[in-house]
Amino acid sequence: MRCALGKPWRRPFLAALSKMGCVAYAARAAKVDKARCYRLRESDSGFAEQWDAALEEATELLEAEAVRRARHGVRKPVYQGGILVGHVQEYSDTLLIFLLKAAKPEKYRDRYDIRHSGAADLEVAIAEAKARALGEDQRPALPPVQILPAEPEPGAE
Repeated sequence: MRCALGKPWRRPFLAALSKMGCVAYAARAAKVDKARCYRLRESDSGFAEQWDAALEEATELLEAEAVRRARHGVRKPVYQGGILVGHVQEYSDTLLIFLLKAAKPEKYRDRYDIRHSGAADLEVAIAEAKARALGEDQRPALPPVQILPAEPEPGAE
């Protein structure tokens, strides 16, 4: 994996990186050690910019393929008794969901609604933990606990 003056492996490395988005694959395709690629990336800002652009291009290719599979599907063979009897067009609902989440996260992101009812007193929890750690005979007095009535859920009557 010797490299001549001028680093002739750069162009094939970046071309392969832009197609596959995988540094190990690109290094093999360019016949260069991947550690050498990373070292050049660290020392050459121009090469680092080209690297980032190649990865962006690879990501765009993946996105285009995801759109194609979600919209147009994939033709899959159907066998019966080991004999090809036809094909079906399968679409990917999962890819479609990911594409929607990426395109409009404010509308399609996962939402979590976490509610807590009742009182939570950190001092009591800490005192109880200390008491358990000290043992039965060395327990300090616990601070008084104030019990508040539960607030009704919004809309509940």
